[in-house]
Amino acid sequence: MKITAIIDCYNSSEYLRETIDSVLKQSRQADEIIMVDDGSTDDTFNLGRELLLNVGHARVVRKENGGQMSCITAGMQEATGDVFAFLDGDDLWETNHLELAAAAFEKDPKLGMYYSAYRIFGGSDQLWKPRYGEGLLTQTWALVMCGHAYIEGVSSGILVRREAIIPYLPLPKDIELDWRVNADNIVVWLSSMSGYHKYGSDTPSIRFRDHANNNSKKQGQLDAVAFRKITEHRFFNYMEKKLHLTAGAVECLADEFVAQTRKTKNLRRDYLKALRARRSELSFFQWWKTYRRIKSA
Repeated sequence: MKITAIIDCYNSSEYLRETIDSVLKQSRQADEIIMVDDGSTDDTFNLGRELLLNVGHARVVRKENGGQMSCITAGMQEATGDVFAFLDGDDLWETNHLELAAAAFEKDPKLGMYYSAYRIFGGSDQLWKPRYGEGLLTQTWALVMCGHAYIEGVSSGILVRREAIIPYLPLPKDIELDWRVNADNIVVWLSSMSGYHKYGSDTPSIRFRDHANNNSKKQGQLDAVAFRKITEHRFFNYMEKKLHLTAGAVECLADEFVAQTRKTKNLRRDYLKALRARRSELSFFQWWKTYRRIKSA
């Protein structure tokens, strides 16, 4: 199995040396490293070339500024690996990150996405662990299509199998530009479309840097919340047309949840939330039957 590390960067020169160092010090080395500079206005591109100059399996790509989704898409289209490991230009991997992820992919040939716990450092000191706990999730297609559920993780802690995401790329330019930030949402959602499994690890193998320019700090503003809701609906409307879905996803919710090997409290809650969101698509009898199956499984 070949792993490609994709480092997306925009004006990351202040942190890039540490970021690349964390990639080069992995106990299980990446087979390929691609750094994509998204039209930085600082010295990110030149510094990246300098830091990776003598790394034979690495290359640095520069593109016009288009935001995070366009940046990681460019990296995936350049990549030759079987699995893509994402890392933002200001975050860090612990030395065992790729080793832990590779073991999960090798154990389960149906695994499409791996995501890990992470520590926040810099402006704050916190530990985040997966809401669904550690372990395997089977298919999550209906949950994502009906409830727009974000299965978890931050972009720097996510790895996806090539076959789970490449068939849906590139996205149309207007959709891609909607996700100049928070592109990890798109990666997570797309990895659910083909029915692949997911694995969440409780081992914190990522260090997420908290600093003044984090995009996440801006997401609580009312205009940002409204914009994100609109772009969510635009993305899912596009996917329903692309996959030729007219109806039926909601009817799969109960079957999908019953098939889950770990029916955690939070996972059950999210399936019921997705069912409520699509209430109008079912008769009362169908809705009640589906609700009871999820509730009692």
